[in-house]
Amino acid sequence: MTLIYRTKSDFPYHSLTVPSEAVRGLRGYNGSWKLYVSDPEPMSVSVFLLTKQTLEAAAKAENSSHPFSVWQGKKVWDWLLHQSQVEVRLLAAAGMPSMFPSTKIAGPKPDLELKSPQIEK
Repeated sequence: MTLIYRTKSDFPYHSLTVPSEAVRGLRGYNGSWKLYVSDPEPMSVSVFLLTKQTLEAAAKAENSSHPFSVWQGKKVWDWLLHQSQVEVRLLAAAGMPSMFPSTKIAGPKPDLELKSPQIEK
């Protein structure tokens, strides 16, 4: 599967081609769907949001005029794994703990109030 996305709105498109085994999960929440993918370069997980156009294509393939609900994740998953190209939006780049919410404890920059080691004379 090839994921087509932009890093910023005015930049050209990028692509990431991954085997279906690299797709780690799909999470539906409040009408949007997040796709978790293992990125082979830094060996971590990136998070992509399925675009409105992608979800409309999936609904059309299922002969549905309504967007998918969170109860229909299996349908979205099955459709997604059979696509050669999918338009997505990058939410979290690999190298960041994207599977966890960004809080004071877990996130890209946890605030642990650690001080660098110092040599005492």
